[in-house]
This record gives sequence, C-alpha cells and structure tokens, in this order.
Amino acid sequence: QWFDVIDIAATSAERLTGLAREVTEMRNASRNARVRVLASGPVFAAHPELAARIGADAAARDPRELMAQAAALAMELPM
Repeated sequence: QWFDVIDIAATSAERLTGLAREVTEMRNASRNARVRVLASGPVFAAHPELAARIGADAAARDPRELMAQAAALAMELPM
C-alpha cells in the first residue's frame, strides 16, 4: 500500500537500535519513495532529538502533536 506518513513508537531507549533498522527497512519497502517517518511514544516525548538517531523525520510528544506533525509531514509531499 501507499502511505504518506508512518508512525513508529517506542517505550524504552533499548529499542532504538532495532527501530533504526526498521525505519530503513520501511523506507526501502515503501511504494512511496518519499514516505515520511514520525517517531512517538514515551522515549521520544522525553527526548525528541532521538528521532534523528533512528532516521525519523520528526518526533511527537503527545497525540495532539502527533496529528499535527503527521499532517505537516504529509503536506511536504508533492501532489
């Protein structure tokens, strides 16, 4: 399927190495060559700068910010 934005969540920092691999795999497998990845969950709420470490395009601290960030990332894509 085609996705504009994928959200990936983490509850603990121990998962970051695995998440970096998963982000790369999702980007490679996506039908959308410009798919955006959003990081959420307690780890990224406390440390949004870690989103870049896993290759995500942005981080969200709470559900409201998640929706706003997802909309903003989707708007970056060409129509």
